[in-house]
Amino acid sequence: MTRRDLLLFAAKAYGVNFAYSLMEDMGMVVKPEPTDLESLRGQAEKKATVLILGAGIAGMCAAYELERLGYKCLILEARHRTGGRCHTVRRGDTVEETGLKQVCDFERGAFFNPGPTRVPHWHITVDYCHKFKVALAPWINVNEGAYVFQSTTGRLKGKKIRLQDAIADTTGYMAEIVSRTVKADQADITLSEDDKTQVMTFLSRYGFLDRDGKYRGRQRRSYKSFAGAGPMQSQYEEPYPIADLFAAGMGNYFHFVDANDQQSTMLEIVGGVDKLARAFEGNIRSPILFGSKVTNIKTSASGVTASYADSHDNSHTIDADYCVCTIPLPVLKKIPANFDAPTTAAIANGRYANSTKVATEYKRRFWEEDERIFGGISWTDMPIGQVIYPSHDFFSKSGVLVNYTMGPNGQMLAALPVDKRMAAALEMTSRIHPQAIAERKSAVTLSWANVPFSEGAFAIWELAAGGEASYQLLCKPQGRLFFAGEHASRITAWMAGAIESARFVVKEIAVDAQRTSVLPAAPKLQLA
Repeated sequence: MTRRDLLLFAAKAYGVNFAYSLMEDMGMVVKPEPTDLESLRGQAEKKATVLILGAGIAGMCAAYELERLGYKCLILEARHRTGGRCHTVRRGDTVEETGLKQVCDFERGAFFNPGPTRVPHWHITVDYCHKFKVALAPWINVNEGAYVFQSTTGRLKGKKIRLQDAIADTTGYMAEIVSRTVKADQADITLSEDDKTQVMTFLSRYGFLDRDGKYRGRQRRSYKSFAGAGPMQSQYEEPYPIADLFAAGMGNYFHFVDANDQQSTMLEIVGGVDKLARAFEGNIRSPILFGSKVTNIKTSASGVTASYADSHDNSHTIDADYCVCTIPLPVLKKIPANFDAPTTAAIANGRYANSTKVATEYKRRFWEEDERIFGGISWTDMPIGQVIYPSHDFFSKSGVLVNYTMGPNGQMLAALPVDKRMAAALEMTSRIHPQAIAERKSAVTLSWANVPFSEGAFAIWELAAGGEASYQLLCKPQGRLFFAGEHASRITAWMAGAIESARFVVKEIAVDAQRTSVLPAAPKLQLA
């Protein structure tokens, strides 16, 4: 039996968690290799000019790295702030959807990240936080004290199930099944007796199996009664029946937390994700023209010309040797451009998630005081999707819970008027936490499909017409224009995707400029 055979069997029979644990034990987990930009330093005596469309994370990262290589940049940004979807809402801030404005009324110090929130430990985002001295803290992505709540079907309908019990029972039963299969030589692989012993030992410990190979929930589940002292013994709750667990959709939970970009250690940017956007803004010299809406793009083998309207609706034209375009695809497809037909179609075919968040501030942190939930996420089949608990400021006077959903549920909530959206989220949250109704203080909500200059939360290439072929077209330049942004990366929906895409195109520009010996024939990045 090869290691590959064992891992394939583990993944098929028991899932990612088991297989990944074996991979770690075997030393088979590898780290990603970042794009090398340091080797490009000092290789050209004169540098070209670069126009950057968008002052989100991708655009500012591109400017930062291009400046370090000696390029002159200018950024056009349609909003009146940097960061794009890397945004934080605090007291007094305006939350804007098309045709509607909300003003946040949270207590001072409270905040809400309507876009990205967490940072996987292995993402390049961590390196830029370190470089710019942006403080990070642990983000509690998995808290087994939180709940799974099934509202529609199955015998567990309407029951709040602690994640620790759902995880214990699911892994315990699966360990028992795999253990019986291996013991009876019914696995479709060849195992030596020594291999079989090692696998059985692993399963017994991993699934908390009794000596007879049965899962009975002991030492892993919640206590039915806890004896901290005295003559009585603690009693454990009985496991849920295996069929009831699977009917309650527990696989959806494992599918999320076992993904490689959700595994511990997860981090958060202290005080809000916009601290990273502000750090980028403070570390670049490139001018940022706010309120600049791009109206036309023309690219060629010798340069790029962009037209835009400023905040007073005056028209301007600007030329550059190169362009980095970070405009989200739902917005970009509406801007006239001379891109070739396949690329134009790829932009038009881009699909974006319609994620919606509702952030509700409560007068009392009842989830901590009453239910001992400190950070993490409760999962539900209700349209709100998740209840996300703060990983900071435990036992503060008040706190903010965030409901996060996407797909059809996100679209359904996005279609509701804001007051009804917030009311619906509160009612659904109260099914898990009845205290929510009485303790509500204020709320704000945002659906990215309704936000000007975004019109979507993040790209989903597997749902786009053309899929991989469309994505590949955005990896190639249109003349001297290069695409960047999370949609132009392999890790859409993450700040790291924006950063990785920016670093990729910076290298592409530098290599092209060296190859063609770009020397501006006339001053560029000048307003016409």
